[in-house]
Amino acid sequence: MDVFKTHFHKLCSMLRRRGRRPDEAEDLVQEAFVRLLTYIDKGEQVLEPEAFVARAALNLSVDRSRRERVHLYERRAVEEFALPALTPNPEEQAGSHQCLQQVQTILDEKLGERARRVFFLHCFEGLTYDEIAKQINMSRRTVEKDLAKAINVLSVSSLPPP
Repeated sequence: MDVFKTHFHKLCSMLRRRGRRPDEAEDLVQEAFVRLLTYIDKGEQVLEPEAFVARAALNLSVDRSRRERVHLYERRAVEEFALPALTPNPEEQAGSHQCLQQVQTILDEKLGERARRVFFLHCFEGLTYDEIAKQINMSRRTVEKDLAKAINVLSVSSLPPP
């Protein structure tokens, strides 16, 4: 059939541009041609075989995508799933506490209590520069400088991983 020879590679390219692997594209195009031949064997008339095969190939590709995605959905309600505990275990808590104490010691020794307080208020309490400046009664610029110094000191210090 001339339509097959003429349009096979063109249709495969069309499907590859839509995300199909080369082998999948070839299979889908061949299946589309089988549908065309089956349709013609039933006595139906096809005025534009290229358009018929292109539409069939696209439809087959969409159908295959839907079948592939079916396994992504779970039929159970979310409430039925056993979710892992998000709280740290005692070992993780101890490691985090030790790391925080080391951060506090490093900042106190190298910069002082004020820089440590600025760092902790920003990083652990989530306060903005303006909120920290108001709480500690200092300028926003001083807060920015203290935080920058604290981050710099901690970046060059050797802290064990938490």
